[in-house]
Amino acid sequence: MGVAPGQSLSHYRLLEKIGEGGMGEVYRAHDTKLNRDVAIKILSLDLKAHPEHHRRFLREAQAAAAVTHSNIAMVHEIDESDGVTFIVMELVEGRTLRSLLGQRPLLIPEAIGIATDIAEGLARAHQVRVVHRDLKPENIMISSSGNVKILDFGIAKLLQDRGAVRQSRLSEMETAPDSVTREGQLLGTFCYMSPEQARGGAADARSDIFSFGITLYEMLARRLPFQGRNAIETLAEILHAPAAPVSDLNPETPARLEQILNKCLEKDPDARYQCADELLGDLRALQEIMRTPDQAGSLQRRDGRWLRAGRFAALALLLTVALIALWNALVRHPSPSPAVSASVALLPLVYEGPADHSHLKELLPQMFGERMRAYPGLRLAPYGYSRGYGPAADIHAVARDLGVDWVVEGRLTIRGAGFVLAASTVRGADGRQTWTGRIEGSVSGILGDADRLAVDIMRAVGTAPLEAPETGASRNVGALQEYLKGMAFFEGWDVKKNYLHAAEAAQRALDLDPGFAEGHALLARALMTQYMQTKEPSLVQRAMDSAQRAVTLSPNLPEAHAALGSVQLYSGHSAQAAQAYEEGLRLAPADDDITIGIARAYSTLGRHEEAERMYRRAIGLRPTYWGHYNTLGVFYFRRGRLDEAKEAFRQVIEHHPESATGYANLAAVHVLAGEHSEAAPLLRAALNIDPSPETRNNLGVVYYATGRFEEAAREWQEAAAAGSPNVMRLSNLGDAYRQLGRSSEAHAAYGRAIERGEAQLQFNANDAETRAMVSIALAGIGRCAEVPGQADRALKIDPGNPTFSYYAAVASAICGDRKASLLHAIRAIKGGIKVDVLTNPDLKPLLDDPAIRDLLDKKP
Repeated sequence: MGVAPGQSLSHYRLLEKIGEGGMGEVYRAHDTKLNRDVAIKILSLDLKAHPEHHRRFLREAQAAAAVTHSNIAMVHEIDESDGVTFIVMELVEGRTLRSLLGQRPLLIPEAIGIATDIAEGLARAHQVRVVHRDLKPENIMISSSGNVKILDFGIAKLLQDRGAVRQSRLSEMETAPDSVTREGQLLGTFCYMSPEQARGGAADARSDIFSFGITLYEMLARRLPFQGRNAIETLAEILHAPAAPVSDLNPETPARLEQILNKCLEKDPDARYQCADELLGDLRALQEIMRTPDQAGSLQRRDGRWLRAGRFAALALLLTVALIALWNALVRHPSPSPAVSASVALLPLVYEGPADHSHLKELLPQMFGERMRAYPGLRLAPYGYSRGYGPAADIHAVARDLGVDWVVEGRLTIRGAGFVLAASTVRGADGRQTWTGRIEGSVSGILGDADRLAVDIMRAVGTAPLEAPETGASRNVGALQEYLKGMAFFEGWDVKKNYLHAAEAAQRALDLDPGFAEGHALLARALMTQYMQTKEPSLVQRAMDSAQRAVTLSPNLPEAHAALGSVQLYSGHSAQAAQAYEEGLRLAPADDDITIGIARAYSTLGRHEEAERMYRRAIGLRPTYWGHYNTLGVFYFRRGRLDEAKEAFRQVIEHHPESATGYANLAAVHVLAGEHSEAAPLLRAALNIDPSPETRNNLGVVYYATGRFEEAAREWQEAAAAGSPNVMRLSNLGDAYRQLGRSSEAHAAYGRAIERGEAQLQFNANDAETRAMVSIALAGIGRCAEVPGQADRALKIDPGNPTFSYYAAVASAICGDRKASLLHAIRAIKGGIKVDVLTNPDLKPLLDDPAIRDLLDKKP
């Protein structure tokens, strides 16, 4: 049967034909059940007669339905009606990229923005192992709102899993090769084909990246990079001819953008970006630079170390997760009223009393704030700005820093069932105390009594309300209490898994007040801390949902943007994370936690000098908090500045002696320096405080480096058995078993490491350390053909980190590739990893090489 506008298919009424797409016609249609317009692609009747084409059409729908992303047109359903097979898709109003290119040249920022959105969609598709295979301007839609959508996975194919465990969402999809997708068949529009497609070979994610490169080239140059007089000549150019430099055709193209483009258009798939996540990271970083005028100018064309120590899980976990500090502000940040008659900052209370009521020193000032903010004549400095000042702070400096007229300080004393709360107002201009007040009573009624004191404070600073202002939608007191309990847990996240208690308290706060943006932000951070401990991918999506909810509820809340930055950073999107943190710092310039977040993001982007300044600035803002010294120590550790790292970790021990973190991390630095005798007692001290898997792993490193393989195996077995499986611990355990000749146990440990590593890389393809550890596990299990791919990929992700050269040297040595092992070992030693090379038993055959000997003997 034929179809035409006006006809109905199931509960869809066809309205008009809007184009051709792949193997079918596309119609605008109306969904009579859901009362919405959709796009419907109908399989051509002459094609449906061929089972092969029918199977291919259904594969298109299955592949597209497996991908859900804002930059990919959504597939709603696949159906058949009166013999007509059709796919129901999201209707995207707008125009194709082809149409846009036909109208006008694109500005450079516009082209980068469109390219980044395309890369976002491709990255999501590649994460679920779906390849488009026909990317071109006709299949890219720019919606009326400016959103970019990838259309028509018409010849998409699900990648063969090659032995890896398939994702559950794709388990129902057909994955076996058939005559539709077999090698030797040319699919895709030939002008946008990759060289491997042009040869009739199999296409993978890298083929999409080549097609992306052709599309980007066309956006910049308004012509194709490969165009012969006919199809044969064009395919020959794709296979053999270099593209003309795009900057010759568009001199405004930034040099960095041209580098990205050229990497996409490499003839050899191994020389291209290996997945869209890598491409997306570079585009995001370029966007970030373009936002800064002085840096953007340096991108235009003109004429004319380190590291982690060996195998340290504590450095992979304790050091990385310790980036997280206390969340500060509870208040929202409204714009100042033009009728302000006084401005006030509230300091935390000095507290004396039992620990189970200590959260009141934070809760009561925030309760004052909730009450006082309701009065229009008063401007209140965000508590996130003022809570970092201690009782000995210079009031004049506080007032100057926060831009306020008055500072309120006080003391809370609780004995038994009673309390005494004293407060005073201090004038910022001269530091003179102008008013004192005092209330006392039963602890059970403290919140109500404190509410009266807030009104007295307003009168004392001259706002003099005739009657107590209505608080309106004041924060739920129970939610505030739960939130502050969670904050107290979160500040000591590394003690007895307090991050779990923090998440539970945040959830209780949200149960009481679902619109509590600060609660959502805290929950996001606590979940990400849990992820860093367990590597459970489902936690990341929960954290992202909470962070985005916090931003939606309170766009001016600094902690909401910092929460979003945290999730993005640990998801491998450092440029986006830096952007989120910078927005948070714009809203709260004195927030030490957000400052630390920016420092971490800058460090992962290679902006090390800026990162160090930010780390130091955070310590200056809050010099007594252990976590800031810990993150600075991590930074120095990874840069090879061992003496500075030792000093930072000693400060961690001084400020946080009840935790194992400082001892374990200081031990890690000693091991890297070859000072095993100094490291061992520190690790035993850490074990006495908390026998965590991370500490056991590091003690195993000491034993392994000194040839005590039985003891290393024992510690690594304990570490691997505790909590969620960890790639590093499992790979280390395999190494110890291999050295002991326990082959079957080594094989099992390596196999688990590979399985766990591949699962983590599905979530974050740019996790260089996981790739490096997987390369060692692959070598240990005898899959040596796969080792160079993983090891080289890790080196490409972080080329300045000699740790990954060390890992590559070990993996190559296990596989018997002396030449590659020697090359990587030399690079590792030059980067500062002498001790690991010297003590690793797999690398001992290299120690008699003259080049290695000379480097090891050379004085620093």
